[in-house]
This record gives sequence, structure tokens and C-alpha cells, in this order.
Amino acid sequence: MANTIRQARLHGPGDMRIDEVPFPAMHDEDVLIEVAACGICGSDLGFHRNGGIRPDREPMAMGHEFSGVISAVGPRVERYAPGMRVVVNPMANGAMIGCGSDDGAFARTIRVRDVNRAPILHEVAAHVPMDVAALAEPLAVSLHAVNRSRAVEGETALVLGAGAIGLGIVAMLKQRGVKHVAVADMSERRLAIAATLGADLVINPARDDVWETLARVHGSVPTFFGTRAAATQLIFENTGVPSVLQDAVAHARDTARITVASVYKEPMLFDFTLLQVKEIELIGTMCYPREFPDAVAWLASRTAEAAAMISHRFALDEIDAALRTAADATASAKVMIMPG
Repeated sequence: MANTIRQARLHGPGDMRIDEVPFPAMHDEDVLIEVAACGICGSDLGFHRNGGIRPDREPMAMGHEFSGVISAVGPRVERYAPGMRVVVNPMANGAMIGCGSDDGAFARTIRVRDVNRAPILHEVAAHVPMDVAALAEPLAVSLHAVNRSRAVEGETALVLGAGAIGLGIVAMLKQRGVKHVAVADMSERRLAIAATLGADLVINPARDDVWETLARVHGSVPTFFGTRAAATQLIFENTGVPSVLQDAVAHARDTARITVASVYKEPMLFDFTLLQVKEIELIGTMCYPREFPDAVAWLASRTAEAAAMISHRFALDEIDAALRTAADATASAKVMIMPG
């Protein structure tokens, strides 16, 4: 057995390196996984731009949206065995894989600790490709956003931003029975993927006015101010751009529910008058306290549609190019690192 593994680690803002690090030490309830695929998350791009989550512990291991095959198990591991194809919930058991711990999945081999404590590992159905399985983590984020929105069958929705989370929201809204889902994004590639996942209407704001188009398709209703607004009940903000959220509040109907699934890079000024007068609900969402198993099950039932979310695949040695591609919202959707 090798004494070291190659692992991508962040040494500072913009400074990602492939390091030789000691082979992970296993304890009795740990497993080793040979990583098949690991997606690049928006949080990874933020770390790469600004530096690690814990500067006192740089370099920082990264990569948390991953799938792989179990290669070894500790002597007290239950339910899991070498050869099992699995996807990993990186937040379960406080693991914080790729987000502050020493373990990261931008590597060929990763240790997953304390697998008996909670369902941190989820077996992947034999027909699901491993890169598709690695979509479980962002899809669980999307499903939690839809759950937080309280979306029900027959409602109408607008998804602002068709990155990986926005695309997952489209898929989960359609599964929920939402009647009509509109998606707005500047990327024609992302809009095409959204249509594959069931979007009923795609809008490129560079060509068409989002709110006029929405009012024409979803109908309009009177507002408190005596004007009219699109009748859309649900809005999901996935861009992280302050002006987009402010625009959504300004144009939303009275009693609309706006779910904010994006990560804002800095505090923003906000006029709460419209929120109060129009009785709009502004809903925050983060991670996936209960949704991970449902995301895995959805991938098993809708594998072909899910595969459309993956726009690029790179080898581990190409991680710099992969990060540049993932940061280009016009060119990419979900970018995968394939360490093998």
C-alpha cells in the first residue's frame, strides 16, 4: 500500500495545488473510498477566490460532492463492505468533508469517519453512473429549498439562476407537481438543461423582460399599490446578486414566497418596506437536514435527466482548468472532477 495520496488542497486565495499527503489513517469505524467523481460547488469557488474557511489550518482539503467505491473498512464497521458503490453525505456526523476537515474528495482516496453513527453513506444503484451519483449532494440542497418554500401541486414558480442548485430546484418542483415553472438565466446552455429537466418556460433576460414575460404566461393580479404583478406564487433566487433579489421583491405579487438559495458574498442593503406592505415571505435555506436519501432515490429514478446537469468532466491534474470552467456561468453547469 502506498504511503501517500495525491490530494488537491488550497494554500491560499487562487493557490490550489496537488499535494502528496500521508495515506489516511483508519480507525475502527472508518472506511476508505476510491473517489469516482466529485463535483465543484459554488462554495469551492468561493474558497478558491477568498481563501479557506479556516486560514489557521491552511492548506485546506477540498471536495465534498462525491461518489466512489469502498476499498477498505475498519474492523467494527457495520452494513458496509469493500466493493460497495456509495455516495457520501459530507455533513453527516459532523464530518465537514471538504469544508474544514482534513478529508477532501478532490483526491483518489478519501477516509470517511464514524460510518456507524448515522447514515453518512448511501448505496448507489447499479444502473446509476458514478458521476451522476455525485449529484446527490447539490440535489439535496435543491430539494431542501423546495421543501422550505412549501411548494404544492398546482402553484406556479420562477427560478432565477440555472446553476446546479437552480437546475435541481426545477427538477424537484416538477416532481412536486408545480403546474408551471419558469427559469431565467443569461446562459443558453443552462436554459437548455433546464428545459430538459422539465422547465415549462425559459427566459434569457438579455433578450426578454422577465417580469413582462412572466405576467403574460402566468397571468397577473392586482397589488397593494393598485398596480399589477405576475401571479407567480413561488420565486427562487439562486444568483447571489443583490440586484436580482431586490428586483424580485419589487416585482413579486402580494403574498409571494421568495426562497433564497444562493450564497451572498457580502452584506447588502435592503428596503423592507415592500416586503412588509406586500406581505412577501422571504425564506432562507441551507444544506439538507433530511433530504439526502430522497435525492439519492430521485437520481436512481431519473438518471438520464440528471446526467444532463453535468457539463464538464476533468481529471484531478486539470483542477485549475476545472475551477476556471466552473466559475464561467455562461459555459458550465455542473463540473466534475474524475480522480481516477
